[in-house]
Amino acid sequence: MHYRLPKFKLMGSYDLKEVLQEMNVKKIFNPEEANLQGICELSENANLYVEKAKHEAGIAVDNKGIEAAVYTIIGMNVTSIEPEVYEDVYFYVNRPFAYTITSGDGLPLFMGVTTNL
Repeated sequence: MHYRLPKFKLMGSYDLKEVLQEMNVKKIFNPEEANLQGICELSENANLYVEKAKHEAGIAVDNKGIEAAVYTIIGMNVTSIEPEVYEDVYFYVNRPFAYTITSGDGLPLFMGVTTNL
């Protein structure tokens, strides 16, 4: 198989506090309402709460493979037990495209769209 895929790098940063509050998860961010006892030892008058929550993710694709910001590296390789003869397949990505990186169970780990090549 022959393929051409442009190099690209995408990074994303998301304020989860805002997202969670929109989903009505609010008490954990309020120092007076949060009830997170048992997570760690605190003095009698102290209360544990979530001050901020942030999510960062990224993906980089180059001629060496794929690297995700979670430091999962996926190298491209083809192996087989018994060599088979295949027709050449040419796959050139030269326009906007969508991609998905999945786990071994088929669950999506990263999904995205690249529009500027």
